[in-house]
Amino acid sequence: MTNDSLLIEFLTRLQSCNDRESSWRLYTRAISDLGYTQNTYGYIADHESNCEIILSNYNAEFVASYMAIGGTHSDDTIEWAQTTGEVCHWLNPTHRSLDKKEYLPLEELSQDFNVCNGATIQLKTRYTRSSSYLGLSATDSSQREYERDVIRNFDLALSLSHILEMHLSQFEPYQMLDRATHSALQPLRPLEQETIRWLCHGLTISEIADKKMFKSVESINLYIKEAKQKLQVRNRDQLIARAVVLGLV
Repeated sequence: MTNDSLLIEFLTRLQSCNDRESSWRLYTRAISDLGYTQNTYGYIADHESNCEIILSNYNAEFVASYMAIGGTHSDDTIEWAQTTGEVCHWLNPTHRSLDKKEYLPLEELSQDFNVCNGATIQLKTRYTRSSSYLGLSATDSSQREYERDVIRNFDLALSLSHILEMHLSQFEPYQMLDRATHSALQPLRPLEQETIRWLCHGLTISEIADKKMFKSVESINLYIKEAKQKLQVRNRDQLIARAVVLGLV
C-alpha cells in the first residue's frame, strides 16, 4: 500500500472516532506500525505553562518522573521545537542543549527508560499563545535499529500526526485538560466558569453580581480568586487571556 493510500485509510477511519481516546488508540496503532511504539500528546496553554499530558502510552513511571523533574521546563526538545517551530530529532546534537545542567535530569531519565530514539513535533505555530506537541519514541530500539528501520518512516509519521491534530482540534482544550493524565490545572466549577465568561464580556464585578448571577460581590470575588488559583494566573487580565486560550469563553 502506498503512503497516500495509508493516509487516506487513516483519515477515513479517524473520522468515525467521536472521542479523544478512540482517536488516540487508532493513531498509536498506526504509528506503532511505523516503529514509534510509545507516544504522547501534550498541550501548553501559553509559554509560561507546563505541558499538560493529555494522551499517552508512555511507561506510566516514566511520565510521572518526567513531570516530577519539571516536565516541559526541563525538556530541551520542547524548547527547540517551541523556539524554532521545527521538529526536534533527539539524535541530532544541534537540536539538543545537553550542555545546560537543567536538561541533564531528562537525559538521565531517558537513558534509564531507553526513551532515546525519536522526535518532538510542535503541531501549532509558535506565533499562537497555545501549542500542541507530540513526542514520538521508538522505545527499546537501538540507535542502529532506529536509523536503519524507523527514521525512514518519519515523514509518514509526521503526516499522520498532523491529521490527528486536525481531528483533535474539534475538542475543546479545557475539556481535554480536565481529563489529562498529568495536569497542573484543576477543573473549574460551573459558577467559576460563568463568572469568567461575564468578565470576558467586559462586565464589572458589581454588574456580574447584581445583574447576571444574583450573588454578592464577595461571592463573585471568591469565584475569581479560586479560578485564578486553578488556572495558575496572577491577575484578572491573565485569567481572561488563559480562559480564551483554553476555550472557556
